[in-house]
Amino acid sequence: MEDIVARKSRLSRKQSRKLSGKFSVLLLLIVVLLLTAGWIFLFEGKKPEASLAGVPSSIGKNTSINIEVSDEGRGLKDIYLYLYKDKREILLDKQVFQSEGFLKGSGKLKYNISLEINPEELGIKDGTANIRLVARDFSWRSFFKGNQFYAQKDVLIDTTPPKITVLSRKHYVAPGGAGLVCYKISELDSKSGVIAGGEFFPGYSGITKDPHYKIAFFALEHRKKNKPIYIEAVDKAGNIRKAGFNYYIRKKHYKNDKINISDNFLSWKMPEFNVEGEENLKLVDKFLVVNNKIRKENTEKIISFAKKSEKKKLWEGSFMQMPGSAKKAGFAEHRSYYYKGRKIDEAYHMGLDLASVSNADIPAANSGKVVYSDRIGIYGLTIIIDHGFGLLSIYSHLSLSDVKDGDIVKKGEIIGKTGTSGFAGGDHLHFGIFINNRFVEPIEWLDGKWIKNNITSKLDLISSGK
Repeated sequence: MEDIVARKSRLSRKQSRKLSGKFSVLLLLIVVLLLTAGWIFLFEGKKPEASLAGVPSSIGKNTSINIEVSDEGRGLKDIYLYLYKDKREILLDKQVFQSEGFLKGSGKLKYNISLEINPEELGIKDGTANIRLVARDFSWRSFFKGNQFYAQKDVLIDTTPPKITVLSRKHYVAPGGAGLVCYKISELDSKSGVIAGGEFFPGYSGITKDPHYKIAFFALEHRKKNKPIYIEAVDKAGNIRKAGFNYYIRKKHYKNDKINISDNFLSWKMPEFNVEGEENLKLVDKFLVVNNKIRKENTEKIISFAKKSEKKKLWEGSFMQMPGSAKKAGFAEHRSYYYKGRKIDEAYHMGLDLASVSNADIPAANSGKVVYSDRIGIYGLTIIIDHGFGLLSIYSHLSLSDVKDGDIVKKGEIIGKTGTSGFAGGDHLHFGIFINNRFVEPIEWLDGKWIKNNITSKLDLISSGK
């Protein structure tokens, strides 16, 4: 019996030692895992991240800088932004973040640097410089210094505005009319053009082999008092130069017109247009939506083609009027619409209505490139021709188009036939000219004398270099 008890006791001790050994191994494994996790957490090796894309390549008198710095680990510890110029180190920004505890980081995972650099205040001159960014996190790596991110970018300090030399001498322009100014710019990478009536009309090079020489068509609004007209140039660093030029604004008045809207016209034209909720609208109410909302959308679509205008001159001489046609309505006429004796709406007519025989041939008013040939709302079947340098012509209410997008047409080439599409009440051509985002008086462009005095004489001047 005693032997049996002794054997059981020895067996129990062996099992106890085995269990104790297993527990020790498990405990050791847990400790190793905890130490490994702690090591990974405290000694994490991913650096902070940032991009210097928000630092412009050129820095002017007051240039904004935006840099986002981030860290996916224990948080940002400190950030330093420097500018190096002429062996000087200038601290632009310094941010130091506090730890939330011995084993914790800062918890600051993102920080946005947003500041303005003023070279004059910093006492630095124009020339090349270098922007450098250093950011560290709260990792225990590198003897508790943390992971370090470093980036640099070469920049140009440029506080001098571009120079503008006005070359054309006299500029006569009327409300609703167009003008042309020729000038020379000192910095090729500058964005330049004419500011007229608060609107920007871009300048184009290409009239001569020297890209410093530029021309800019501009236009005046037909009904408002126009603000000062001047040339403006902005370089890559944001430096702005303005240059005035000699101009004279002629007086011009546009007619008023009264148009009666009949039920027959509404029944004829309104089915062409889709208007939201039209099933609940009377035809006259649908007309008001079309004459306002859709008219505005159509106009915006038309003038958008000027943004892609060819940077070269595609036309020659004066523009031609449709042969045998008579003017039925003029540019900028103020139209009042009446229905059953009551005024219901008003709008401005931004082109010429020219009528001849039904389905008359329509020639291209001048040489250029067809950029649109399709229907546009109230304008009906429409052709738009780009003549280059932001100058375009439009032909609307057509019954037929003989051209397609991308076609190159010559002055006088037949492009389509007149019709009654869109809002036309009778067979005619709506002919218009627009510069950038502004419709202008077409009569000017049909006048050879006006073209010579105001446009081609200036182009000849800049081409000859005089």
